[in-house]
Amino acid sequence: MPLSGEVTAKLLMHAIKEDRTEIRIMKDRIYSNTSLVTVASFGLTPFIWDKAPQAERWLWFVLTDGGLLLVLWVLSFKLVRDVNLGQRYMRVREQKLHDLQQGDPPAASVLVFSGGGEGMQPGIRHRGLHLVLTVASLAILAKLAVVLGGVALWRP
Repeated sequence: MPLSGEVTAKLLMHAIKEDRTEIRIMKDRIYSNTSLVTVASFGLTPFIWDKAPQAERWLWFVLTDGGLLLVLWVLSFKLVRDVNLGQRYMRVREQKLHDLQQGDPPAASVLVFSGGGEGMQPGIRHRGLHLVLTVASLAILAKLAVVLGGVALWRP
């Protein structure tokens, strides 16, 4: 059963609204994960300093911070990819809505909730996400350098 133009427009507007909500949620998860990993790195430092034997401290610091950075970038890579895909799908739906408003008849099968958008670039670049991840990574690496310098200089 073909959908009328009004029903199709409402479906498209609702799908666009859902896309915006999903993108907002994924961006918030990236910021939350970045904060959590950064705080965890700084929070684990005194614990490792107290508990690890002096000869092995440097190894524990490198493994802990390296593992946290790996987790941060793997999770964030997936979420940034999802943000870009969500942005791309939203752009496809906006184009369908625009075509509908220009008077183009709705297609016999308007797949409102389908993907599409292959080859289409997201309308908004989220460079701020990469900047936050990079700054957090540099802060963790700077902390690691300072701590490793302290391990090398500190003698009980």
